[in-house]
Amino acid sequence: MQVNHVELLEWHLTPEGRCHGKVRMHGDGGETFVLDCDVPCAGNVGRRALNGALAQDAMRQLRQMPEYRKDPPQAAENAMPQPRKRRRLQLSLG
Repeated sequence: MQVNHVELLEWHLTPEGRCHGKVRMHGDGGETFVLDCDVPCAGNVGRRALNGALAQDAMRQLRQMPEYRKDPPQAAENAMPQPRKRRRLQLSLG
């Protein structure tokens, strides 16, 4: 099976430094999975980084399901959220 699309349905941060979320994954055969994810988040992480971490946790859970252990699902090229390059601004005082 190939996962064609990954959607982040909801997420929230906990005071303990964790991010809980729900991720929906769409397979190429019409399969749809909604998975509860839990990842650590420390410091000032961006929303895109959290999306990627939650999506990776969802793929890990999907690969551990008994029906997909022998033939683990693969993510399509554009299915997972891609991190963006961070721009740095350089200020010159003077």
